[in-house]
Amino acid sequence: MVRQAKRMWTRLANLIRDDRGQDLAEYGIALAVIVIGVVLISVAIGTNVESLWSNAQQIVQSVVDSEP
Repeated sequence: MVRQAKRMWTRLANLIRDDRGQDLAEYGIALAVIVIGVVLISVAIGTNVESLWSNAQQIVQSVVDSEP
């Protein structure tokens, strides 16, 4: 019984000291930051592109309307 408890505590201590999962967590956080940045940039550019196409459509329509 004492031997099993000692093995359990040893195993628990090894799990606490094990830092292999830390790299995965750091990569996950970095990926999340990159994704958020891409989404924010896409939203900001998206409104500008929509405005650009709307202006182009108006110009083309005015040219077509002014043709004889």
